[in-house]
Amino acid sequence: MNIPKLLTLSCLLLSLFPAAPARAQEKSAPDLTLRTVVIDPGHGGKDTGTISADKKTYEKTLTLKISRLFADKIRAQYPDVKVLMTRDKDVFIPLNTRAKIASDANAQLFISIHINAMPPSARAKTIHGFSAYILGPSKSNYDSYEVNLNVCKRENSVIFLEDDYSTQYKDYDDSPESQILLQLMQNAFREQSLAFAEAVSSQMKKGPFQKSWGVMQDNFAVLRRASMPAVLLEFGFMTNAADLETLRSETKLAQIADRLYDAFVEYKTNYDKSVALGEKAPKPKQQETSAAQKPEAPAPAQAPAATQSSDTFYGTQILATARKMQAGDKFFKGLESVPVQVGSLYKYIALPDPDRTRAKENYARVKKIFPDAFFVKVENGQIQRIKP
Repeated sequence: MNIPKLLTLSCLLLSLFPAAPARAQEKSAPDLTLRTVVIDPGHGGKDTGTISADKKTYEKTLTLKISRLFADKIRAQYPDVKVLMTRDKDVFIPLNTRAKIASDANAQLFISIHINAMPPSARAKTIHGFSAYILGPSKSNYDSYEVNLNVCKRENSVIFLEDDYSTQYKDYDDSPESQILLQLMQNAFREQSLAFAEAVSSQMKKGPFQKSWGVMQDNFAVLRRASMPAVLLEFGFMTNAADLETLRSETKLAQIADRLYDAFVEYKTNYDKSVALGEKAPKPKQQETSAAQKPEAPAPAQAPAATQSSDTFYGTQILATARKMQAGDKFFKGLESVPVQVGSLYKYIALPDPDRTRAKENYARVKKIFPDAFFVKVENGQIQRIKP
């Protein structure tokens, strides 16, 4: 990688990962529960999105209806949760702005809602159902690749409706450097994004759609700049007669919002318990995932053992994930890290030390690498967040 490319990559990385806001990180027991969610009704204004063959139904109208219904349900049942919408009327919002709204609000979840469609072909009218996407490099070795590729190209094409797209997106490319950047972003919020996407996918199988394409990944522009767990959801195909009939039914749209809400409740429950200090998270319900998305179980000999001893030690928590990670994973950036199993989660503690003073000195070093990390005491397999 040459120096100009490296500088460009570094600048873009900084723009995607802004400095962590000065929130209650240093307090002994801050509220880390899911408090803010941003719902993004896809398209709007001059960007109509997909349009039905008879020109009577517009994606931008459907996404706004679903989003409003979904937002209202959360507000009614969770008055302490702040629910924001990137748009609440028929206006055009650039892709960068949508993610920025979520980032500026310090949201813990970003949900972009869309309606699918296929370009004209012999089988276009037969493709139907629901799909969920998270940020990641596209895979071409599974059956849904045709659908996946079309969705990514169509959703990203909105960029060209923006007046300054040549400036705003000049750094986006498919070069090896871009893929490295994408991988860095992926690692930050992939587990949480996948958890919500799988929850929605599972709920949607109850109806109104008859088929789920599962959870897939691709390089969506609207997800690239979301500095929190983020998903893009496609509800039905405008090019399929049965799906279109579903989308034209107010009752069915309300049902979609209900499924979304049920997935949100499942996700928030697990999220809140996973960040509760020392509290065991419930074992999540097994969800079906596409072959491309199922994480491979690391070989036991290569993965660090989960710490369950009665010894007391101190350290800096840098990660909570449902997957046991490989020893020496690049995510840890060379720092010795041990997992502590709490319910179904593995919480990774960097530079563990039985001596609090030494651990406190290490904390400052870890914080420079992981700004959102925090100091903990581990005793009898339980984690307590404390002041350094």
